[in-house]
Amino acid sequence: MNPDALNQCPETDDLSAWYDGELHTQGDVVSAHVRECEDCSVTVNAYGRIDASIRAGARPASQLADRIKKRCRELPSNRAPLFWLSPSTTPALRYAAALAVVGIVAAVFTVSALRMPPGGGVAKTTAEDDPVMPGDTTPVPEQLVSSERVTLTEPQPSGAHVDPATLRNANTDGLPTRGTPARVRRHALGALVSHVWVADEAVLANVREEMERAHPKAEWLVTEGQTRFELVAPDKDIQGVVDYLESAGTALMSPAFPQPGRAEEAYFSGKRIRYGATFVPAD
Repeated sequence: MNPDALNQCPETDDLSAWYDGELHTQGDVVSAHVRECEDCSVTVNAYGRIDASIRAGARPASQLADRIKKRCRELPSNRAPLFWLSPSTTPALRYAAALAVVGIVAAVFTVSALRMPPGGGVAKTTAEDDPVMPGDTTPVPEQLVSSERVTLTEPQPSGAHVDPATLRNANTDGLPTRGTPARVRRHALGALVSHVWVADEAVLANVREEMERAHPKAEWLVTEGQTRFELVAPDKDIQGVVDYLESAGTALMSPAFPQPGRAEEAYFSGKRIRYGATFVPAD
C-alpha cells in the first residue's frame, strides 16, 4: 500500500492489515488517514464490532466449570471392580487367576512352535520351486512344458535378455523340431555402444562425407591423432552404420555388439541408443 496523500483511502486489505497490526510499512500514514476519513473510520469500527461478536460467542457460559464439577460428583461410584482386583478377593483366588493367564499364553506359544516347520520357520521348497538366479552355473532343472521338456542351452548372465532362440528341445538332443531353425543366442545392445575403428586419411574423409549426408545430426569431434562421431538412433539403424563402416574400408577393433555382418546374432528391440565411433590412423 502506497497512498499518495492522506486524503487517499487505502485498499480494504491494507486497512484490515493495519487494524490487525500486520501492516509493517506506512502504518503511520494509514493511522493519520483513518483519523481524518469518516468512511475509513466507519470501516474500522465495523472491524471492532465483528471482533467483539466473535469473542462473545467464543466465551463459555457462566458457571460452566462449576456445573461440570457438580455433575461429576453426582455420578454413581458403586461400580464393582474386577474380582481379582477387589479388596475382598482372597489372595488364593488372585494367584489362581494369574496362573490361568500364564498357562493360556504358554499354550499359545507351544502350539505355534509345534506348527512351525524345521529350519527356523522357513518352509522348505522343492527343487521345482527354487529360483535359478541370473549367472547361476548350476544345472537348470528340466521342466515339462506342453508335453515337451525344454532347457536353456547356457546360463544367462545378470541383466541379459532371454531370447526364444536360446531354447532347444531336450527330447531330440538339441536338434530343432517343428521346423524351427537352430540359432545361437542373440546379444542385446546396451544404451551406450562405443567402437574403435582403424582408417587411413582418405577412407576417413569419404566416411565422414557419407555419414554427414546420411546422418546430419551426428556430432563430430576432431582432436590430434583421432576423429570421433556420436549418433543417437534405433539399435537396428546402428547395425546398418557398422555394416557401412566396414564396407567403406575401415577395420573394427572393438568386440562389443553390433558387429559388421553379424546382424543375426544381435537382438533388436527398437530402442534408441547412443553410438560412438572413434577413428584412429592405421600407422
